[in-house]
Amino acid sequence: YVIMKGPASAFRYSDLAKDTKKFDSYLSDVSAVKADEYRQWNENQRLAFLFNAYNAFTVKLIVDGMKNEPGMKSIKDLGS
Repeated sequence: YVIMKGPASAFRYSDLAKDTKKFDSYLSDVSAVKADEYRQWNENQRLAFLFNAYNAFTVKLIVDGMKNEPGMKSIKDLGS
């Protein structure tokens, strides 16, 4: 769903919104990581996990927002 535009990138949220089955499964897997497992990872692994989880759940927020707020143009449209 990522589109490269030179050195920048964009994300096709509307395409993901059409079928979120695999994405929802990924979010479930991320949510299922136990604290004991997380503590066994080194600092770089922990940071990568946290960055990826943050980004994935932000994408979910946007996709869900698009379903509930037709015409949404920005995550800022969801409010604070």
